[in-house]
Amino acid sequence: MTLVQTHPKPRRHVDKDYLAYIRLQRCVVCNAPAPSVPHHVISRGAGGSDRQTVPVCWMCHAKIHAGYNIPKDELLKAGKRLEAKYSD
Repeated sequence: MTLVQTHPKPRRHVDKDYLAYIRLQRCVVCNAPAPSVPHHVISRGAGGSDRQTVPVCWMCHAKIHAGYNIPKDELLKAGKRLEAKYSD
C-alpha cells in the first residue's frame, strides 16, 4: 500500500486596503490613469494573495485574460515596486 502525503491548500492573504491602493494607481501595462482594476498575477485559486496584484486598466485586464503576452515576471516586479511604496 502506498501512502500519498496531502498538502493543504495555501491560505490566501486578503487585504482590502491594499486593493483600494492598487485601484488608485496607473495601469502598469499602458500607463492609463486611475482608476485601475487589480489583476492577481498569481490567481487566487493557485494560492495567490491580494499583495500579488498589479493595477491594470479594464482594457489591459481583458487582454491579459484573453492571452495577451505580458511576462508574468514583469508583472510581479511591478507589483513588488508598488508594494514597497505602499509599505513606506
